[in-house]
Amino acid sequence: MIYLRLHGGLGNQLFQLATAISLASGKILIDDRSLSSYRSKRQNGLPSVLNLPDWIEFQKINLTKLRLPRFINNRYLVSDQTPELTAKQYCKLKVIDGYFQDGLTVSFAEQVKHVRPLLKSIKTGDLTQNQCVIHIRGGDFFTTNSPILGPNYYLRQINLMLENGINKFVITTDDKKYATKILNESGRDYQFHDGTVAEDFSLLKNASNKILSNSTFSVWANALSPTPRNVLKDSIYHDSYII
Repeated sequence: MIYLRLHGGLGNQLFQLATAISLASGKILIDDRSLSSYRSKRQNGLPSVLNLPDWIEFQKINLTKLRLPRFINNRYLVSDQTPELTAKQYCKLKVIDGYFQDGLTVSFAEQVKHVRPLLKSIKTGDLTQNQCVIHIRGGDFFTTNSPILGPNYYLRQINLMLENGINKFVITTDDKKYATKILNESGRDYQFHDGTVAEDFSLLKNASNKILSNSTFSVWANALSPTPRNVLKDSIYHDSYII
């Protein structure tokens, strides 16, 4: 059995669940109470994008509140710093707590393999061949000292799309104010996709033409994409997640 402490946005949640599935030998019990304990409050996005089997459940688990894997690493208590050979040693109960983005505990290819079969089919409308979906990440990136991809990055990628005859842009973002500032500089027509997080994720995932941000949301939408064609991204960030 796995006890999983869930935290962060949808991209982080997918990393955590995928790692739990990779290590599971039985049920996975997920405690999502910590999602509301940070400055940037999040929702549990997993049920909205995945068909979760009956061996994955959400429960209040007092043991996860102690956050023991942050201080002790072994086959029972697994964090980002737990080596794969140790993490995968069998035991009846594991408590896992971490972001699991660096591939130390479980490779990204293995994480994707476990998530892909669970994906829900979410209708978001059809995109034309000359449309591009852009994900612009802002929000708490400004308050957590996370690296921000500025206007120059997005304007450069938009120009590359224009060179390929792709001239209509649909925006998914958690920060309309920041996105508007960038896009107004481009001088191009654009529209926001005012959907739910799940709908935004599905739109970005299914788009043939996309410009990605340096976020886990973009990483997962791209990794699960069935028909990538023109994918522009920050290689320094995204090359760590090649499958």
